[in-house]
Amino acid sequence: MTLYRSASGFTLIELLTVLVFIAVAGSYTLSNWGGWVDTSRHRNLILSYQDHFAYARWEAVTSGKVVTICPLSAASTCIDDWNSEVSVFHDSNHDGKPDGDEVLRVISRPDSFSVRSRTGGKGYLRFSPNGTTHGMTGSLIVCSSHARKKLMSYLALNKGGRLRIQHDDDHDSLIMLPWGTELRC
Repeated sequence: MTLYRSASGFTLIELLTVLVFIAVAGSYTLSNWGGWVDTSRHRNLILSYQDHFAYARWEAVTSGKVVTICPLSAASTCIDDWNSEVSVFHDSNHDGKPDGDEVLRVISRPDSFSVRSRTGGKGYLRFSPNGTTHGMTGSLIVCSSHARKKLMSYLALNKGGRLRIQHDDDHDSLIMLPWGTELRC
């Protein structure tokens, strides 16, 4: 008597089904990958600003000196171009220049993002030795310049020296402030 063993392996239909499933899952993953990368980069930029503002406030309190955070021109004076590197420095005489040309920290230029200030055209924010804002308050609007996913965040520095962050959760490039002001990218 002859025994027959059944062939092991996959049928052509099973193999094609698996390949189609892998192709669909792969295309879905790849199409969302860019959005995930953009979101991660946006969050990292926001965290960098948050970290540097907290550091500037801490430095003002521990050193007992006024600390300014702003983008610097080639002449090392504050300018209102937050799409440049942003510097943190002691500013004892309030002239918008680093004391002794010493910059404490720098936030890198925001690649693929647009950063706009709401500082009344002055372009700087300052912390007093008691940790509050020195002079005026202000805010930043951070927008993604990618077409894949619209990302927007609003960073507001209050009088107490704390940074409040609000994100555009519905990705319509619009943030409505509690008092009715609309912010757009």
